[in-house]
Amino acid sequence: MNLQTFQQFLSGDDKLLAIPSYQRDYAWGIQNIDDLFNDIQEAIETETSHYIGTFILSKEANVKPYMIVDGQQRLTTLYMLLGILVSGLDDQRKRDAYNYAFVQNSDGIRKLELVGSNREFFHDLLSGNNPKPAVKSQRLLTLAFNHMREYVNLLDQKQRIQWVDTIKRFDIIEFVESDEGKAIRMFQSVNDRGVPLSNMDKAKSLLIYYSNRFLSGQLDAKVNEKFGDCFRSYDAIKEMAGRDGFKIDLLDRKTFSEDDIFRYHYLTYNPTLDGVNGGFDFKANMNYVLSNYLKPTLKSLRGNRELLEKFISTYIDDLADFFSSFMSIVEKVKENYRLYHFLVLQNASAFVYPLMIRLHQRNLLLSGGFHFLKQLFVVDMRVYKIRGTDPAKDIYMIAHESYDAEPSVISNKLLWFVRSFMNDSLLRSSIQNYDIYGNSGLYSIFTMVEIGLLKKDARYKDDKDQIFERMIEMSRRGQTIEHILPQEPDFSVNTYGFKDEDEYYEFNDKIGNLTLLTESENKSYSNKNPDEKISNVKLYQSSFYSTTRMLAKGFSLNGRKFIKSEIETRSEYLAQFCIEKWPLWEQLP
Repeated sequence: MNLQTFQQFLSGDDKLLAIPSYQRDYAWGIQNIDDLFNDIQEAIETETSHYIGTFILSKEANVKPYMIVDGQQRLTTLYMLLGILVSGLDDQRKRDAYNYAFVQNSDGIRKLELVGSNREFFHDLLSGNNPKPAVKSQRLLTLAFNHMREYVNLLDQKQRIQWVDTIKRFDIIEFVESDEGKAIRMFQSVNDRGVPLSNMDKAKSLLIYYSNRFLSGQLDAKVNEKFGDCFRSYDAIKEMAGRDGFKIDLLDRKTFSEDDIFRYHYLTYNPTLDGVNGGFDFKANMNYVLSNYLKPTLKSLRGNRELLEKFISTYIDDLADFFSSFMSIVEKVKENYRLYHFLVLQNASAFVYPLMIRLHQRNLLLSGGFHFLKQLFVVDMRVYKIRGTDPAKDIYMIAHESYDAEPSVISNKLLWFVRSFMNDSLLRSSIQNYDIYGNSGLYSIFTMVEIGLLKKDARYKDDKDQIFERMIEMSRRGQTIEHILPQEPDFSVNTYGFKDEDEYYEFNDKIGNLTLLTESENKSYSNKNPDEKISNVKLYQSSFYSTTRMLAKGFSLNGRKFIKSEIETRSEYLAQFCIEKWPLWEQLP
């Protein structure tokens, strides 16, 4: 351990640093950078130093460069900031001195390099070549670089020098280990400011510890490589799940992290390894996987080198493959309209994700004779949407067994699951007889109605690509549920077939009184009389959605009024429609 200034940390021709490819990609946002600016300004105003944390490095003898095991977020940010400050100095003498101290050595080699796919991008960014970012980490690097450059441009020459002199006095603690595995073990106890350790980070450190301590570091490199693959898969998943028109709400949330996938993996991980019995708990949360499964399992195996090696190797291979399989699913959303409907428009429940990923990992989700995507489509719609319950134990037990169970066994258990919680009779009753407004399954029901109408339209008939484009446009424009007869009537309900307002409210939220509108249409059509919405060619009859247009034209052309009996008839039709479109499948032998 060595307490020193930041200038001492970077000093010397031999102090070349690199961020290894297994490390997390750059993750700091504007708030993290602004916090750093505040620290610098406070140190200037108080004329004091500032402690910016610990840097853990590994370096083998006679090998360059130093590998940054921990501290890469802070170091990358400070290095970019110093480069911007120094390059803008007018005083050539000071610029050269600072450049040598912080940016590059006497041979012109940069003191910090990224390893892997971001290496050239980082070099071009710092060289002012304005490279086009291709992935999330590159966008964050560009955002950080531009934000710092804009801020520095507001500083005069004296202030820039003051900033450099303040940063160079920052206090740090440096750990240097010749053994990379030991260096990574330290990582678990160190917190990167603004980017707290995830359970995945801790799991990597734990596995490195056991490899280093009990296997002589035999699996250190493999753990690093596989977790690096996991982190890159996760970043790609988040990136793709936020694309316009392809947004997957569950995955696009800020709260969805790599730890969710870590937990999904646990729920489906069930290898047969003699002497390994980690147990299974369907209620497991993210912390449970690390503390109640991984730690005890590793502890129980530390006296058996062969079995410990087998467990760690098998576990990390499967974990990385699981992450990669998940990434593959999200990638295919852009080309597979069934997946698109399931994940984007139906917004599949998180409860089905573990099983979905494991099935895809086994090449069963989108191929083979079992039609598992269709089955999960039914499971999610009937149980988690229409019924609105969350039977976690049953679905997670199926997911756990799906690690190596025969496809026919999985299919039959899913069939049993649906029959137990939402058979045809209950589905019909739930849709036809009960208030359904607010149920998330409505969007998928009306989307399916819309697709059926498009297939009958001469412009789209049997053209899957055009229909897929239309589905994407549905997502982009937004889907909202519209009450045909409004929630609060400003007319006599008797003229619409209701005996009183109590009966009107009884029917108001039934599916027969609901339809689809885009977000902009919903705002434009609000507070309109129901007869006007149907008869006015500029309202329902001009809707983006064929479902709503055809509904309005059917009533308008025939001079019919949308009344209570129409709600009953339409509810009955839509209930039967759902049974046919989300059907139970045949029992397999």
